[in-house]
Amino acid sequence: MKRKIATIATALALVCVMLACLCACGSTWGKIKSAYEKAGYKESADLQTYQTQINNALGEDKDAVTVHAMVRTADGLDLTKIAFVAIIEFKSTDDMKKLVEEHEDLKDALKGTYDDLQQSDAVNGNCLLLIPVGTDALSIFKGTK
Repeated sequence: MKRKIATIATALALVCVMLACLCACGSTWGKIKSAYEKAGYKESADLQTYQTQINNALGEDKDAVTVHAMVRTADGLDLTKIAFVAIIEFKSTDDMKKLVEEHEDLKDALKGTYDDLQQSDAVNGNCLLLIPVGTDALSIFKGTK
């Protein structure tokens, strides 16, 4: 009887650990989006043209990325609050590595290899900060690491 209880407890513990690992392996986009929203940014759908251009460049790998834009407008006359970021969300870090290494035009646009990107402040999990415009745009992204 003790052996059955120990087996069930062990199995339950393994299931809990596996679930925790699976939840932790998801996209970092939700955390990044939340941080920008707390800073007054709003998601914009105006990047459809860029999404189409990236999809065309990636060919059959086009479903591996999503382009997101976050915009913050001026607060009255305080023009220092105007900011914009464009972030590419890859389906996974493995997809990011594969696409950057296999597509020369993407590697050229990002000015480096996957390993170079990992050393930069522009990568957080499966997300790549493409265009940071604003006084706090980069610091918010880095703060979500």
